[in-house]
Amino acid sequence: MLQYYMSFFRFFVWFILLIGMTGCFSSSVDISETSTPNRTPTKVYQLTTPVITTVYPTLTQTPSPSPTVTLVPTYMSTPSPVRIAAVGDISICGQEGIELTAALLPENLDAVLILGDPNNEDGYLWQYEKCFDPAWGKYKNKIYPAPGNHDYYSDPLQGYYVYFGQRAGEVGKGYYSFSLGDWLIISLNTNCGAVPCGPTSEQAVWLQEVLAESQSACTLAFWHHPRWSSGLAGETYWISTFWDLLYEADADIVLSGHDHHYERVQPLNQKGEVDEVSGMRSFIVGTGGASSRGLAEIKSYSEKQIVGQFGVLFLNLYKTEYEWQFVNIEGDVMDEGRSKCH
Repeated sequence: MLQYYMSFFRFFVWFILLIGMTGCFSSSVDISETSTPNRTPTKVYQLTTPVITTVYPTLTQTPSPSPTVTLVPTYMSTPSPVRIAAVGDISICGQEGIELTAALLPENLDAVLILGDPNNEDGYLWQYEKCFDPAWGKYKNKIYPAPGNHDYYSDPLQGYYVYFGQRAGEVGKGYYSFSLGDWLIISLNTNCGAVPCGPTSEQAVWLQEVLAESQSACTLAFWHHPRWSSGLAGETYWISTFWDLLYEADADIVLSGHDHHYERVQPLNQKGEVDEVSGMRSFIVGTGGASSRGLAEIKSYSEKQIVGQFGVLFLNLYKTEYEWQFVNIEGDVMDEGRSKCH
């Protein structure tokens, strides 16, 4: 019996051990199966993130040179503006105004435009030499003149053209053009009784050719008699051909004298109507020192009028726009502004 119980006990112990080993085996399998998913994401994350996520930022930097191209300065061919002074009706012997206006001119001017009547008396050579030259002669190498009516009171061939020489244009004609910075500058002769100004005149045909050949973005013309004016001399109808040709060519500025006041006129078309898109802005600057006169009737197109003041108009000419200042002999800025070319 004892032997029977001992055999049963050994069988029971062996059975218990067998069950325990089976549970351990199945447990180790479960652990390996549950731990595998936990390890796999870690390995995948480490393999996929470094290269792909660091490549794309470098690709977004490739367009960076483009902004540097668009940041080119507006005035590439003219970094600094061309600076000019303009005035007409300057000298009468014994008048002190001529010295006071000359004193306004700085040394760094690129050009001085004389809008007719540098001598406001009889146009004799001695009057240019004795009355105009002492104050203004030092700027002679920068002066570009247009002839006025007083320059034709005597023989201009013996006075005006002798004093100014080649700067006055071809002798007997008095009209010419030149480039200044990025601008085309045109000087015309409005003494049409001596040098015809009509549509078929030599001067008008020449003007049309100059405008057709120009590559300049901006154009300034100057002469003596104003096309539009509120002054005592008033509007000059006989030079309408000049205005029409310049308007058709998209010119920008017209300067004149003759009326002894300062006036800024709105941009006008061929009919004298305000045209902010294609019209030409004009200035009357007959304030050089000879004398001052009042106004007849302020026209609806007139933006600014200054009477009883000697002074000079200064212009800064950029590649596609311009600035202006009218400065009196006390040094006060009495008118100023800025505008774009067409």
